[in-house]
Amino acid sequence: MSRAVLFPADLLNSEERAALAARADDLWKAHERAPRTADERRDLASDAALTDPHIGAAFETLRSLLLAHLRRGDFEGLSQAFFDTATQLATEPDGAGRISLAALSAAARHAVRELGEPAARDASRLRIAVAELEAQLLLGVGLAYNDARETAFEQLIAERTAALTKEKALADTIIETLPGLFFVIDHQQRLVRWNREVEKATGYDASEIVTHHPLDFFDQADLPFLEQKMLEAFVAGGASAEAILVSRDGTRHPRWFTSRRVELEEGPLLVGIGIDISERREAELRVQREKRFADSIVESLPGVFYLFDDRGQFLRWNRNFETVTQYSGEEIGRMHPVEFFAGDDQQVIAERIGEVLRTGQSTAEAHFVSRDGTRRPFFFTGLRVSVDDQTCVIGMGIDVTERKQAEDAVAERTRELARSNADLEQFAYVASHDLQEPLRAVKSYTQLLARRYPDRIDRDARRYIERSVAAVSRMQSLIDDLLAYSRVGRGDEPFVPTDSEAVMREVLDDLQASVSETCAEVHHSPLPTLPADRSQLHQLMQNLIANAIKFRGNAPPQVHVSATRHGSFWRFTVQDNGIGIEPEYAERVFIIFQRLHSRRHYPGTGVGLAVCKKIVEHHGGRIWIEPSATPGTCVCFELPA
Repeated sequence: MSRAVLFPADLLNSEERAALAARADDLWKAHERAPRTADERRDLASDAALTDPHIGAAFETLRSLLLAHLRRGDFEGLSQAFFDTATQLATEPDGAGRISLAALSAAARHAVRELGEPAARDASRLRIAVAELEAQLLLGVGLAYNDARETAFEQLIAERTAALTKEKALADTIIETLPGLFFVIDHQQRLVRWNREVEKATGYDASEIVTHHPLDFFDQADLPFLEQKMLEAFVAGGASAEAILVSRDGTRHPRWFTSRRVELEEGPLLVGIGIDISERREAELRVQREKRFADSIVESLPGVFYLFDDRGQFLRWNRNFETVTQYSGEEIGRMHPVEFFAGDDQQVIAERIGEVLRTGQSTAEAHFVSRDGTRRPFFFTGLRVSVDDQTCVIGMGIDVTERKQAEDAVAERTRELARSNADLEQFAYVASHDLQEPLRAVKSYTQLLARRYPDRIDRDARRYIERSVAAVSRMQSLIDDLLAYSRVGRGDEPFVPTDSEAVMREVLDDLQASVSETCAEVHHSPLPTLPADRSQLHQLMQNLIANAIKFRGNAPPQVHVSATRHGSFWRFTVQDNGIGIEPEYAERVFIIFQRLHSRRHYPGTGVGLAVCKKIVEHHGGRIWIEPSATPGTCVCFELPA
């Protein structure tokens, strides 16, 4: 605003200006010379307007400004300074807030009126000048205050607009970055706000969404349920629901929706979100499939299944558990595992459960007792596992009634067989021993006839006598071999550590004559020490090496004996370069009295390998013919280490 408008040049004449200047100078000097008197302070304090701290401060400011300009005669400068100061006072807040127009006007009015009081009370010219000055300055104050308030209001509007713009931008950002759908539904069930995720999920653009009812985007089967939920949200203040959102192309999206009622002047609104739960639904379906699969496995197990915690509280069992025990699921849930057993079995089961919890696993065999007292032998397993951070025992029990019956039957057959074998061995021993004497008598008397009556016996009779003696000799060999066979396993001597290499040296000494006669070569690798009956091990190795020498081809016999460790057994191999054994006869050769060749070509009774088999089995091993890539026979046998 221009100075001319604030203070026209023709407002006061020169005399009025001079009077005002003189009065201002007197007041200025008076105030410089001494502070206000008590009467002056009392007069000022009696004015209610000046007791207001806003008005008092403004009065002092405007008064100093007024006196300073008037005493210099600077009326134009006074107008502009008064306007600027009034504007500043109306704009700048203090501790109690911005000054009001009334307060500012009161301060200006008192500052001007002081010029006419009290010394110039009778100076009419001065009073007129003061009145003119007061009117003009109050007009300036009003204009200044109005401009200041407009400026402040415009600034406030700008600040509020900027804040609202910022808040809206923040709200829009939040809405668009929400992890799902955002929507606002008014009380007329119209969609009035949504985020881009709604358009993306439904496949509709904004112009299409606004024409649809909120429930148009859902499966028809869900509509009654969703209508109820929407009503519930408006009435109760909120609701949640799971529903299938169906997009334009038919794609189905499982979502979890939750909404809250918001009260506005124009009516209530529902503000909500929809979270995509596809992964959760898939995980739930996967868990359900896995549970059904696990349930199928548990229910198809060929026995009872159980899972209980470290306090003995059953957590899971199969229907077969209820069938076998004859207890209901509710009863089983209240029982401890040891309650399904009786007598000493209870202590056994308690100990094995403790072993599982300590070491991680265990097994037990005990009688499962049903509600009606039926006792069934079961074989139980237990494994320590962690379920939901809780130590538990999981396992199953197999009914071994048939196995126990079979074991009992086998055991009885084994005892019968043992008795039968013992009787047979006793019979063979007695029979062979008792047959020796008659045979020796027949042989002796036949030979005596040949010696006593050489002249009386013709050629045919002599041939008959020779054949009789040969037959008796063969019979004696058979009896001797049968006696040796029956002796295997009859001794009660315990197995002791036996140096098989030393036994091999003894065998070679015993076979020295046949080795020399056939130009045989017998070699062996280092042989182990193992638990055995020394005499039987000697007989075993002698029989095998003697066979290798006897069943030779055209070349001198070559025999090699070796031993290697196979787990808990020593495997011996006797390899020769003889005539060999056809694969179809590999089992037959170990049967007593079974021969593959005539006595004319290879003498013997067919008992040697049968004795070997019996010795090996008596030691807990096995013997067999190993197929050989080279000519000859490879006999293998294993003995426990």
